Amino acid sequence: MLDKYQNMFERLADRISQLVYKGFAIHILRSRPLYSQSRLMENIIKRLRVSGRLAVLTVIGEQSSAKSSLLNSTFGCNFRVSSGRCTIGVYLGIAYYKDMTIVILDTEGLLSLEESGSIFDNQMITMAILSSHIVLINHKGELSSSLEGLIGMSIYAKLQLQSSPLKPKLLFVLRDQMDRNKKIFCEQLTQFKDNLQTSSRFLKVSIDDELEIKHENIVLLPSAFSEDINSDLNIEQRWRNQTFPIKINELRLNIFHSLNEQIIKQSHGHKDFDYLYNKLTNNWKSIDELGQGLLMCKTLYELSTSNELKDIAKKIIIMKSTSLLNEGKLLLDSELEKQKQLIISNENINNADIYLKQFIQQGKSKLENLTTRLVHEANDEYDYNTQKSYFIDLKERINKNIEPSIRCNQQLLVQRFEEDSYTIAQTNATTHVQKQLLDSAKQYFDKETRTKTNINELENALNKRHDELVKEFRQSLNSFKKSQNDVTQTILNNYNRLVEGRRGTALKTDIYNRCPTLDIDKYHTYCHGLNILFDYIRTYLSNPEKDEKKPSCLDFLFNSSNSNTKCLWEDLRINMDWFVDHRDDDKNKSIFKTVVKNLIPQLNQNILGMLSTLKLSYSDPQTIMSLISHVDNAMNGQTSCIQQNFKDLSIVRITWDLIVIALRLLIDEAIKIVDLKHKELRKAISNLDKWKQDIKDQFIVMENSSEQGRKFKQDLENQIISEIVRIYKQKTSDAIGLNISTSTHIETEKIARSAYDESIGSQPPNGDNILKYVYDINRYYLEIALEKVQLSKDNIVNDQISKLKIIMNDCIKQAINVVKENQCRNVKEVYIEVAKQLDVVLPGFTASEMIGIAAEIGNPDRFIQAFRQTESSQDEMEKQIDRLRPEFDAVATESCETTIRTRLGCQTCCPNCGAKCDNPELIHENHRSTEHIAMAFKGVKHHNIHTPTLELCYQQLQTGAFIVGNEKFTPRRKYYEDRASGWLADLDLKFQNGALRSESYPPPEQRRAWMAVRNVLVAHYKMTDHTSYDNDMYPSSILSLPSGYTPKWK
Repeated sequence: MLDKYQNMFERLADRISQLVYKGFAIHILRSRPLYSQSRLMENIIKRLRVSGRLAVLTVIGEQSSAKSSLLNSTFGCNFRVSSGRCTIGVYLGIAYYKDMTIVILDTEGLLSLEESGSIFDNQMITMAILSSHIVLINHKGELSSSLEGLIGMSIYAKLQLQSSPLKPKLLFVLRDQMDRNKKIFCEQLTQFKDNLQTSSRFLKVSIDDELEIKHENIVLLPSAFSEDINSDLNIEQRWRNQTFPIKINELRLNIFHSLNEQIIKQSHGHKDFDYLYNKLTNNWKSIDELGQGLLMCKTLYELSTSNELKDIAKKIIIMKSTSLLNEGKLLLDSELEKQKQLIISNENINNADIYLKQFIQQGKSKLENLTTRLVHEANDEYDYNTQKSYFIDLKERINKNIEPSIRCNQQLLVQRFEEDSYTIAQTNATTHVQKQLLDSAKQYFDKETRTKTNINELENALNKRHDELVKEFRQSLNSFKKSQNDVTQTILNNYNRLVEGRRGTALKTDIYNRCPTLDIDKYHTYCHGLNILFDYIRTYLSNPEKDEKKPSCLDFLFNSSNSNTKCLWEDLRINMDWFVDHRDDDKNKSIFKTVVKNLIPQLNQNILGMLSTLKLSYSDPQTIMSLISHVDNAMNGQTSCIQQNFKDLSIVRITWDLIVIALRLLIDEAIKIVDLKHKELRKAISNLDKWKQDIKDQFIVMENSSEQGRKFKQDLENQIISEIVRIYKQKTSDAIGLNISTSTHIETEKIARSAYDESIGSQPPNGDNILKYVYDINRYYLEIALEKVQLSKDNIVNDQISKLKIIMNDCIKQAINVVKENQCRNVKEVYIEVAKQLDVVLPGFTASEMIGIAAEIGNPDRFIQAFRQTESSQDEMEKQIDRLRPEFDAVATESCETTIRTRLGCQTCCPNCGAKCDNPELIHENHRSTEHIAMAFKGVKHHNIHTPTLELCYQQLQTGAFIVGNEKFTPRRKYYEDRASGWLADLDLKFQNGALRSESYPPPEQRRAWMAVRNVLVAHYKMTDHTSYDNDMYPSSILSLPSGYTPKWK
């Protein structure tokens, strides 16, 4: 629309920008709900002139505290003033002083009746803290506790959003002061700061690192007017006094000096108005999107209490969720067992569909009753454990998350129940279709009429019914299939419940605090906005150029001078919105290229590796946790391109996009699973041709009782094998699940020990295992765990197959005995009697409609004699079972992987060495690892010379330095405080007590491991190897694998 009137649009922007120089204020944050982005606003601000350095001053204060008047008096601005509410959102004005351009932001008043009970006040102060060099706090009277709470929460939001390098100065302007002795106010400010430090202690930060709060930052202003009673006229008189303008001049000089000091001290002046506007809009987007999660509490004390309540709720949720999974499985398995006994009548298959839906609904209803009972129990236990004094609304807010967290597991049970129901539906539908075919052929098997017909008439009748059944069955299948929206909604519901339950933690690096909540419309909107990005990622992943000398699709995008290519990049940049300085195209293209070439492929590989064993558990909350852990690991490694370009990226925005990319991968895979299940249901259609031929074959052999016996023998043998394999595969899976869930071999700490000993600690060094440990430690843990249970798995499979063979032989003997004792007048009657006895020997044996069609047996003796040849088939049937051994192994491995994944615990890795967290609980605050390894294994190298850093994470923690990108962290502990606080407690402990805490080299086994793989890792991470190694420390006798070597996964 704007493109059509581009000239008028440009002229309007130019005129408005000219008005700004005359004091006109621009409404940059406006409307309800507040929003900031606008092409017109962007064009206006781009035209504003910058004289020297650019600084930002923001005023905040209570509604009707004369904030706008103060700015007008101090800087000659023209902000709107009136009694009551006059400033909505944020207005922008400018002033010039010497070589400095001052952007003045006038904000909407706090503590207003209109916004009572909302998070608006927290959002507005956070916006000021994130965007300003000086935050001018305009306040009447003394400092208040409400102001203390709001500033405390803004510090918390600043830590979580990680989007501002500024350390703003808080300038307290206390209005209408008659006694302007600062002593009492300095005491108040000291108490104010002490209270903030105390309440923020659980955040493990110093207030002085985030804000400048000093005694000299207090300004006491008198009232602008004086008033008295005129004794002569006996009336009240008011006049402007001379004191106020003098103090305003002092305030103005104070502000100019402070802004100059802030810019010089921090070296963080904004570059120009275009950069500033982009920064302001991104700040508000982050605050607006994440505000409900981050800023719901009014004070830090309330936030601390909230985390305490969450810990209580978490224990209850885990206990009740476990009960729901166990009791719910037993309940639904019982219902499924009843459903297996269902025999569908010969009516239209649509009736079966209706019954299936009713059956599923009944199962859901019983599960709902169980879930409701457990939720009530959880709420009662929560009330009992929170009887001490808590904020009522806070207690209720945490309580509200208990039910949805438990119901995540209900959804998992429902999904599996539906899938199992559809499997049974497939069996029942098959039975129905078989009956329909048999009905169409029934008259031809009647003894009196079969001599008057021929095979062609039977075939014509079968073909006609076959075509009718295909059409009928295809129509009914649609009622079984979940839509893509259903799958997407299920996953998003679980994701949102998980994020809402885990956000609001104290850790400033907790990814859950930066995860957006997504309804299905917002998810699709995000995906639509990322379509261009997806296209480039797909193109690159489908053909990642191995030869770096050859140009890639990304090189074409970035190096081309074509105007269309430039437009593509601009659209891509706007939709992503990752970059702090959107104008630095060269740097932004370089960062984007690194993300797509390095981070995305690794993230894609890790997620697809996880999804390869997903099967039916896409709605499992643990799947979502693992997904988010993979995103977190990809972003947090010190050598990650995110960490290397931390200050150049909007961490919140890129986190959102990576989370959406990961969710899209999961949802796409889940939809494939649903489609695969649907295809399995369609197998009944493809089997129609086989059944049709089977009916013809049994019709043909009716004239020869010996052939009838041989046909019956062959069909029954095949069914016995089919049924016994089906039943014993399930027994194998159940036995392995039970064995592994209680196995002591795969406890988290034992697997951690084994993984380390068999790779890093191997002697002689096993290069293959070392690289697996380094490249993908979570996958290697799974591989080690599978090895640990391999013997148990093989024993269970062998045991089940042995039992299977015994039962199979018993089935054959029982079938022969039944046939021998039967009069054998009708094949169907014989089969029914055999099936009854087989169900006794093999519980769960399911009879087939296609075996033993109701045909008369002309010569029973010949029939029996032919059938008894089954005795000689036993050896061949056992060999057939042996050939199916790989199928049993596959079922066993799948069961192992599924169970093991639930026991390996947290998947978060140390950002500097890649060591896996040993905590068996998925939800916890502090990570820990028994064995940290030399940082060179994860690609950490010395600055400038790029040689491998062969030190442990905790060595030189308090003395050394890290240089990450363009940032220097001194001491190294500062890096963990800022970027990986979840690991800080573990590293502090090891720095104090670790065996090599005072050294600068790793233990002997790690030195040997490094020599075994150094050629590979030096090339992989593009390091420069040391010219020589101390042979006593790093044995040269150890041969290193060649560069480019790839480990062989099992």
